[in-house]
Amino acid sequence: LVQELSEAGDAVILGRASQVILGNRPDALHIKVIAPYEERCERVMTARDMEDETAKHLVQQHDRWRQLYLKNHFGADWDDLLLYHLTINTGKLTVDEAAEMVVEHMRRRR
Repeated sequence: LVQELSEAGDAVILGRASQVILGNRPDALHIKVIAPYEERCERVMTARDMEDETAKHLVQQHDRWRQLYLKNHFGADWDDLLLYHLTINTGKLTVDEAAEMVVEHMRRRR
């Protein structure tokens, strides 16, 4: 499905191992979005209206799932920065600033 979407034209694909599946495509831009653990937990807690411990468990669970998915299905390391063109820390930038950077980069790239 990731391959098909990429061949159909312009697309934004979030996750789904696309940094590996589309790793050799010269027209793909792979971005890893990160933030400090505590900040990510706070965001999940607020967005899902849940207790702190539940949010922490969910963030840890999702991190582990992503790591295992890439390792088990593609033999790739989720923390391998060479899989990405760019890493954006939303602990240092707002989500809007990060999105603006990506849009501007794609404009210049074309």
